[in-house]
Amino acid sequence: MADLLVGLIIGLFFGFLFYFTEYYEERYCMKCRLDKLGDIYISLVAGISVSYFFLELLPILTLDFLDPSYAILTFLFILVGFTAIHIVEKLILQRVEGKTRERVDELEKITLALKNEEEKIREFIEKEIIEGEDWNKPLLKRFAERSSEAHRKEVELKSQEIELKLKIEEHLNRNIDEVHAATNYFYHFCIGLLIFSLLLVDFFSAFFFFVLAYLNSTISNASNRHVDIYDIDIHMGVSEKGLSKIILPSSVLVGVIAGVLFELIFPIPEILVNSLLAFISGIILYVIVREVIPEKTKGKPNYFLIGVILFSLAIILVYILE
Repeated sequence: MADLLVGLIIGLFFGFLFYFTEYYEERYCMKCRLDKLGDIYISLVAGISVSYFFLELLPILTLDFLDPSYAILTFLFILVGFTAIHIVEKLILQRVEGKTRERVDELEKITLALKNEEEKIREFIEKEIIEGEDWNKPLLKRFAERSSEAHRKEVELKSQEIELKLKIEEHLNRNIDEVHAATNYFYHFCIGLLIFSLLLVDFFSAFFFFVLAYLNSTISNASNRHVDIYDIDIHMGVSEKGLSKIILPSSVLVGVIAGVLFELIFPIPEILVNSLLAFISGIILYVIVREVIPEKTKGKPNYFLIGVILFSLAIILVYILE
């Protein structure tokens, strides 16, 4: 009972930290920052995440299954988790992509018209320069009128382009909202459930798991993502308003409480806990590769290396002490 009480207190503390971070995500979202500090933070978290996955999470999953038949089950659930989150993301984007086709076609027509207008201006200027040997007043007036008209049309087309792109973004976000709430809540609910389950077994395992999930939540939110729909860069901003703004951040907290209730009423078999941990590990691996590790030339490699080394040393030190 004492272990249960300690697990409840620590689990609730972790859950409330998640709640306030998710609730004030605009304030604590480090990936939204474009300054040097943001790059350093993201690289450090990426290094910590990689070292945790290979030195802590995989050993927990594999060493807990001494029976070879259970070992293959572990990796199967890791594969299922990785595959599931990839398929869900692709289905969402493909569904949105199909619904957005008509508006994107309209945007492409505006862009093409804008390019044609720019080409007409260029041709007109070249013609007037070559043929207009006598730059009299009527010619200059005609040149000014044509330039003014072309500029007005160019501004109008650009305004239409911006307005339509905003509509496409709004359409994207509205569709993404429909699925994001359910998948994000389920994922973090499982995180809370696993944090409490690990607290009953080993504090440091639960603590490291919490650190990874918490740090990733500060940089892997969908609101910080950009996607290419028909070669158009779109910023995805998931909106949480009203009651959902209060309910959705509570997922980890609810998961911890659910873990306590399960432990009191119907303890979850160890094999189910490990299977759930393997499933979430697959999702975590996908998030690390897809969202946490900086893309292309972004990030600070030296701070990534520092994150790997420092967290690896922390894990090794804990193993030595135990």
